[in-house]
Amino acid sequence: MNDIYQTAVDAFVKGRIKEAHRICKTILKRQPASHEALHLLAMTEKRRGKYSLAIKTFNKALRLAPSTPMYWNNLGETYREMGDPDKAIKCYQRAVKHRPEYAEAYSNWGAALMMKGDPGQAEQQLLRATRINPE
Repeated sequence: MNDIYQTAVDAFVKGRIKEAHRICKTILKRQPASHEALHLLAMTEKRRGKYSLAIKTFNKALRLAPSTPMYWNNLGETYREMGDPDKAIKCYQRAVKHRPEYAEAYSNWGAALMMKGDPGQAEQQLLRATRINPE
């Protein structure tokens, strides 16, 4: 699976979303419990603006790999893009629970707090992110 999965990742990174989506579907026909393929499939759905489907697919991946911080972070980003900062924040909290030094999740958490109109708390999370990763 590694070669075909890497082909899907490469397609996604290069913006060939439909190709990545198709490859993930092929992988999942053979290996329905591939949380990696489910996560990447969810990312393709998110990129295509199919947020409800992306959320369902992220949750499938998380049922198989519940302690994967990146999955929680990306689910949070989906909720934030949908305009639901409260659900997004819960996801970021789960991400940093599993990886306390996850700068990107703290940064996204700060952005969700800004969306909620809480600049003081947002600043705390953004400062935490920059302490972890100054870049």
